[in-house]
Amino acid sequence: MDRRSFVKSLGIGAVAASTSLDKVDAAVAKPFEIVVVGGGFGGASIAKYLKLWGQANINVTLIDSVAAHVSCILSNLVLNNQKTLANLSFNLSKVAAKNHFTFRQGLVNKIDKAGKKVFAVAPDKTVFSVAYDKLVLSPGISFVFPTGMDPALPGATTPIPHAWKAGLQTANLRAQLRALPSDGSAVVVMTIPKAPYRCPPGPYERACLIADFMKRTKNGGKLIVFDANPGILAEPINFGKAFTQLYQNIIEYAPNHSVVSVSGTTQFATKSITVTNGTFSRSETCHLLNVIPNQIAPKLLFDAGLIDKVNGKQWAGVHLDTYQSLFNPHIYVIGDAHDSNQPKAGHIANSEAKVCADALLRVLGLLPPRVMPDEAPVTNSACYSPITATTASFLTAGYRFDPAQQLMVRIPEAFGEAETINGDNYKTMLAWANNLFADVF
Repeated sequence: MDRRSFVKSLGIGAVAASTSLDKVDAAVAKPFEIVVVGGGFGGASIAKYLKLWGQANINVTLIDSVAAHVSCILSNLVLNNQKTLANLSFNLSKVAAKNHFTFRQGLVNKIDKAGKKVFAVAPDKTVFSVAYDKLVLSPGISFVFPTGMDPALPGATTPIPHAWKAGLQTANLRAQLRALPSDGSAVVVMTIPKAPYRCPPGPYERACLIADFMKRTKNGGKLIVFDANPGILAEPINFGKAFTQLYQNIIEYAPNHSVVSVSGTTQFATKSITVTNGTFSRSETCHLLNVIPNQIAPKLLFDAGLIDKVNGKQWAGVHLDTYQSLFNPHIYVIGDAHDSNQPKAGHIANSEAKVCADALLRVLGLLPPRVMPDEAPVTNSACYSPITATTASFLTAGYRFDPAQQLMVRIPEAFGEAETINGDNYKTMLAWANNLFADVF
């Protein structure tokens, strides 16, 4: 689909409330060089749409440390055999070939802002650099690990997996679930980090699917959910019903409990955790411990001076109408790593990518300037949450940029959760995910 058709249809993720977004034919001496770091929902989306809309006027190079992106969206379904990691993996070389940009595999570890280059370490340990006119960063999240949780251990066998980046740790968590005793005596503990974190409904969704698995295959058991937040942050009505009704004999939900320390030496042995509610501490032993750590922007962004550390910020500051960095005019940050009131989620990253691509083309003179407030950017997101192996809920959210506040403001009529948990939502969830995957990859 060309850019004009896309804007008219408004496909997945609105771009702007405007009718003046037509492609501009611009004669340039040579193509602009755009480098995108991160091949997830934000990075792959902007690489695709920059090339689609910019055509021969730009070259796009996408760099990621892995050869294939594994989707976090639907990855909780790997835990109960509804999906496999292969179902959710997207080969980035194939994505690049299909969408006419360049892919290079490497871990970007340095940004030379003065020289406008990024440096990366390839899989064979050689270092390469790529020059840019504009740089888009979509590197996702990093973790703040609690005492006793070793990030250096192999993901496939670490005793305490977080599985909040889909891949080996997802398979590890699945294996530990299958190893639980089947006589109803299983004890599982999982934790929910302090907001903001990737995918607000995700931990509650995972709790439901673990409880469902225990109910169906392990004769029940106990799942203790320690939440660092004061209550359920997303879809509180439906997750509340699931916790107190559907899984009332399995789930114990404990809000306002932060992780102090954890311990566990081998994958299938007993683990322990200590938490606090600020006044009292509580310790538990369990067969399986799934700790989702608190989250911050990746180190690359701190090292590049794109985060206001003086004021204690942990995410990259951006202009929310363009996603241009507050600290460098040639760098843009989209997806989970930037500071915004929008949720950190794959669908919203896909939507942000289109806003950012549009803004970049305008900055490069390939489109006319925006006319505010008529062309105020709009983003939207849907998030479907499986509750059992056959039913789901959902959450929708829409945001519009307010020039006066310089913020993305929630659109009231575009926000809400599903009225009921049912099978139709589950079927729609799969169709929604497939459409999103097709739009991104």
